[in-house]
Amino acid sequence: MSRAWRVVLTIVLVAVIFATVCVGVGLLTGADFSRVYNVFNTKYNVEMYYNWLTVDVYQWFLSLF
Repeated sequence: MSRAWRVVLTIVLVAVIFATVCVGVGLLTGADFSRVYNVFNTKYNVEMYYNWLTVDVYQWFLSLF
């Protein structure tokens, strides 16, 4: 079982390193993160989840007291 977790951890670390390199290259070449945000927001409705986490959960937490 520990071998399986080692494989999973290796895959995750490689993915994080690859994503970091991609973001770094994007920043060096003048990437526009607002375009990336607009694409994700259009497809996955990121803003709704952000509002839910920041406003609704916060209001719920305050209502407990």
